[in-house]
Amino acid sequence: MRGKVAVVGSVVLDEIHRGGRTFSSFGGITYSVLTLAAFLPDREIVPITYIGSDDLSRFRELVEIFPNINLEAVKVYARGTNRNRLIYGDGEEREEFFELVTPPLTFRDLMPYLESEAFLVNYIKNDDLSFQDLKTLSYAFKGVLYMDIHSLLREKDADGGFRLRRLRDWQSWARMADILQMNRLEIQHFTGFKTETEEEMEKLALLVISQGPKALNLTMGSRGSILAYRKENSAVVKKFRVPAVEVVDPTGCGDIFGASFLADYLNHGDFEKAASFANEMASRSVSYPGLEFILSAGRHGGEGSSPFSR
Repeated sequence: MRGKVAVVGSVVLDEIHRGGRTFSSFGGITYSVLTLAAFLPDREIVPITYIGSDDLSRFRELVEIFPNINLEAVKVYARGTNRNRLIYGDGEEREEFFELVTPPLTFRDLMPYLESEAFLVNYIKNDDLSFQDLKTLSYAFKGVLYMDIHSLLREKDADGGFRLRRLRDWQSWARMADILQMNRLEIQHFTGFKTETEEEMEKLALLVISQGPKALNLTMGSRGSILAYRKENSAVVKKFRVPAVEVVDPTGCGDIFGASFLADYLNHGDFEKAASFANEMASRSVSYPGLEFILSAGRHGGEGSSPFSR
């Protein structure tokens, strides 16, 4: 193995309701872990997370098709695994109802992996890693730190759903990552600035990377993504479009996007190439239910009838 990639966040058991169908799947950072394992077969992928004692054996069976996944940092939790009920409408919008039980992770949990090539911090819960622990990681870690703010901005409402919140001092959060990821709603709540057009989103993306990150992925669902990155003494903005596809289940496509981007960037060191690859993989994934897109790649070794085949 050339090195390690650590994945920080929460595992979730998803109950997905879409198009009159209901099915269950492991979710949360499971998408990130499996995607990295598929695209970085020469790296050891280490999820740092909690999982309920009743679900551990099933989780082990799920990931065993990828021999480069190391579960040594998975902590068994007696109170169970986080759960999420996702109810989709006709488009990309959905309602989510969480039952979150696991405690936050701490810098102490991350310390054994500071020699890793990269950390992917994916906020599945808003308390997966505290501001102070993330700050300590950013100072202590010398590799690539990719952060998907995802649920960092979410807080539960009285009905068990969630709403987006503002962060105090968003600039300090932004400067702790090398590469940031957020969607078009999240960037508005993250910065406090409203946008109506893609041109305004591009300007906001440039504002975010001016605070310190090397790059920002701004995802826009079926419209693709905006990549903003720093290059020498200037900044570059590029839009990526995706083809129209049949949408079976969009759950986890943002997680697949982020892990695909990081994997390709670690392999090639090119932000634009990584963004193009991430958009392609995320757009393909929505035609498969749950984790099937990634698991199919694992079963076929990325070749033949695998959905990864070009």
